[in-house]
Amino acid sequence: MMSTSTWNNEYVEILEFFFWESQHLGKQKNPQSRLKKLNEVLSHLREMEVTLNHQFNLFFALLPQQILRELLGKCFQHTFVDTFIIDSRETRKCIESLGRVTQPDILLFGQQSLAAIEMKVAAKSSLEQLMKYLLLSLLENDVSGKPRMFHLLFLGKDDFTKLFKEGYNNIAELREAFMSFALPKKSRNGGIDLTPYHERLRRLGQEANISYLSYRDLSAVLRQIMAPYNGNEPGHEVIRKLISGLLNELHLRKLD
Repeated sequence: MMSTSTWNNEYVEILEFFFWESQHLGKQKNPQSRLKKLNEVLSHLREMEVTLNHQFNLFFALLPQQILRELLGKCFQHTFVDTFIIDSRETRKCIESLGRVTQPDILLFGQQSLAAIEMKVAAKSSLEQLMKYLLLSLLENDVSGKPRMFHLLFLGKDDFTKLFKEGYNNIAELREAFMSFALPKKSRNGGIDLTPYHERLRRLGQEANISYLSYRDLSAVLRQIMAPYNGNEPGHEVIRKLISGLLNELHLRKLD
């Protein structure tokens, strides 16, 4: 049985406080809201992708770099040597400076790598969304002057064939479809002229490290990483709490 005493529940309790004390946010409760009771609100929060995104961002921000590199390495089948920075506020500033081409769920900045994670629970992805991530990488590299390798991980509930409405069987089919995708002349957000980027977008679509994991697969990877940290050392305990908390959240959402 999963523990109910995890850092994730502290996150939910913080949200619960502001449900009762919304005046601290300069807001008033909406009397027209269909959510009248606390248990309805908490149930709704556990169905929202954005609250899962919040917890993943907290998890990655707190995870020691060595374990973060190990986790990303298993997700992407790649050896990372970067020291990654994950800062939601700085990420938003970066996105805004690049014309708000997309809003990544998770974005990690390394010296040699730029890693993005797109989390799907109910919604499906699209070739346009893939294009936006690729464009984000190109623009960020141009602005920073750092030619980072781009890694994109899709997380989903089921197998890869359920991720896109077109039902691509694997990453190779996705890359092939992107080669014939009708790239727009302007970005939907920001109105960026995309014509000069078309050739580079096509090329990056073939060169980027694109991976997929189901949440069930991710849970297995997390358990594998946590297994050696079974001692009484404080560091071991912290790592177990971090990973157990995320596993607990995935379990409560029936994603494991």
